Amino acid sequence: IIRTTCFSMEDSIQKLMINGHRALEFSLNKLEQQLRRNLIGDAKRTFDRFEWALKRHFLIEEKAIFIFLNQENGKEISSTFNLMQEHGNLLELLKIVKEEINFHGTADVSRLKESLLDHSRFENEEFYPRLDKELSYSQKEEILEKIEKSVKSE
Repeated sequence: IIRTTCFSMEDSIQKLMINGHRALEFSLNKLEQQLRRNLIGDAKRTFDRFEWALKRHFLIEEKAIFIFLNQENGKEISSTFNLMQEHGNLLELLKIVKEEINFHGTADVSRLKESLLDHSRFENEEFYPRLDKELSYSQKEEILEKIEKSVKSE
């Protein structure tokens, strides 16, 4: 097989997803700073980009990784179910922050930030390293290809 993707097997699932988590954390920190400095217009734009990036990240995780794992003899089904529930909870917190920004011109992002960091920490330190260790080369390659297709289709 000739690999035409920009990812390689040297790019572990963990490495790719950590990069995504770092970008989300950076954006959320930027939003938090803008809100503290009362830069509401900037904060609204940053929030919109953060919201899009977070939803895109969840979609990639769910479509490229979680569904694949569940199709592979139910591997990690309880972990993926819990992570998808956390995605739902994070999206609810995101909605609250959006409403606060739009209606009050400010928001407390601390709950969202804490929840997102806890979620990312579990994925970065436990879930993705375990997948990189337990999945075969071909399984990881299939996941990496699905991630790339998700990224390219935007």
